[in-house]
Amino acid sequence: FGPEITGSLYNHALACLALLEVEAQRPGLVPPTRLEAALQLLARAQRDPGGWSYLRARHGKPNTSLTAWALLALIRADDLGRHEYEPAITRALAWLDANRNAEGRVGYRRPDDYPHGPETLTAAAALCLLGRPSIYRDQLNGLLRHVREDLAQQDGGLDLYRTFFQASALREAGLGDSPEMKELLARLEQAQQRDGTDAGSWPS
Repeated sequence: FGPEITGSLYNHALACLALLEVEAQRPGLVPPTRLEAALQLLARAQRDPGGWSYLRARHGKPNTSLTAWALLALIRADDLGRHEYEPAITRALAWLDANRNAEGRVGYRRPDDYPHGPETLTAAAALCLLGRPSIYRDQLNGLLRHVREDLAQQDGGLDLYRTFFQASALREAGLGDSPEMKELLARLEQAQQRDGTDAGSWPS
């Protein structure tokens, strides 16, 4: 889905997630052959180590950011009964787990690799591992502890990409009523545009 560019898998994985949600709520509305083809493209794009990389980076190492989106789509497909993707999910989760450092934080392409800091990557990995909580219980405890600590220490402007993964991980873990989540929601509400043609939206 979308133009074939280096970052195509971001567009494609998000479109798959949206269509899977439509399929869950309105069975039969999404043409099954199109959805199956889209999911198979994701599975074929998985690299040998278990993660995903940029589409045109033929020799590029997998990274946590792209892997998270592709993995979330395949986990949702599996939840909806498409169990043929279980081997790809297992490999991807193992790759994410291998990217954790001694402190339990997840790197971009390897442990301790943080081009833009560890907070977003750690929260994204937590959200993915929550798809298989019985297998990764100990790792999840550490990841979620970091997510909560990161939120408690954040000040200044919001990074909405990071915020999405942090909020989603806490909600999926049953921590939607935690103090950190309530504070984050309050900050999001405060940052929303109130006036003008952009009212109702958030600045990038």
